Amino acid sequence: MLKLETDISSYLERLKFIFINKMIVVECIKDSNRINLFSENIGPFKRGHIYKLPFWKIRPFIERNYLKIQSGNEINSALIQQFAENERDNAKLIKKEHDFFIEIKEFKRLIKNKIENGIIPKEELIKLQLHLEFLLHQRISKIEKLATSSPSIELLGRLTDTEKILFKGIRSLIKEFKEFILD
Repeated sequence: MLKLETDISSYLERLKFIFINKMIVVECIKDSNRINLFSENIGPFKRGHIYKLPFWKIRPFIERNYLKIQSGNEINSALIQQFAENERDNAKLIKKEHDFFIEIKEFKRLIKNKIENGIIPKEELIKLQLHLEFLLHQRISKIEKLATSSPSIELLGRLTDTEKILFKGIRSLIKEFKEFILD
């Protein structure tokens, strides 16, 4: 079982690395000069302009309030609450983007930064955390049920990349347990 935990952590870190290189659309809210980040020049950025860059390149600018993620793509507690309620009201998993939870994890980090800078109240993070835990509970319960059955390809296609790792791990543990008992 310890090996499984190690495998899951390394797989999740790989998914996080993939997301960090994902292209994100941002809007400049404050002019910024060019900076050198890891031997690469990034910027300059002009107020009001839209840019599409890998997440890792724009994160320092977002953290310093020079850029903001376009409003249609930004994660907040109300959006997570809506996802959790929709998940609760459906018997099947609702299809999400493959990097859905990794994206939430990274945006949560940006929210923490906004709290530290006094841009948003701490309550926003508390609400987001509560709604996220509820959403995770809903989805993990459904994944446990899938792991003990023979799910269709369509149902497996509703899993995010992180959930696929969890599903395979749970399924493997259940199989090993059954084999041990039934042998």
